[in-house]
Amino acid sequence: MGAYLILYVINPDLTKINVSFTPVEVVNTLGFGEGGGNCSVPTTGPCTVEALQKTCFGSNAKAAAMVCGYESGGNVGSPSKSDKGADGNVFSWGLFQINLTQHKLGGFDCQKAFEGENYASKVINPALYANCKTAATTAMTNINYACKISNNGINWGPWKNTKKACGL
Repeated sequence: MGAYLILYVINPDLTKINVSFTPVEVVNTLGFGEGGGNCSVPTTGPCTVEALQKTCFGSNAKAAAMVCGYESGGNVGSPSKSDKGADGNVFSWGLFQINLTQHKLGGFDCQKAFEGENYASKVINPALYANCKTAATTAMTNINYACKISNNGINWGPWKNTKKACGL
């Protein structure tokens, strides 16, 4: 209080605080997706356009390949680089980065491996978590489930960041 009084006596303008902010434009870059890829279409492996045309993606195979490329770089065993629960365990895995806290996969009720969802999740059933991780990192299981939740490649909403980054 004494410092304020001294400054006010010397010059009242010294006690006024003017804060101004300059808006900054945030630019999204294509960089790397959740599992380490980018929007380019993989040229080898299960996420090529040719391979995905033979699945339920059919005529939507190019978009599916871009999503797969962005999400995992076409790496079937890819863990998410950002989707980690409160306990540090990765909860999104594989070609299309399937979220295990949200989905049943490969005949396993993966949600029951966790307490909580997404970033607040904690693994409470390590054996079930291991089974779900194995299912998510099996190429055809991951691809077939991505077909299911994308409505055969018509709705990329569940991958909203990838959809935006890749212009789908």
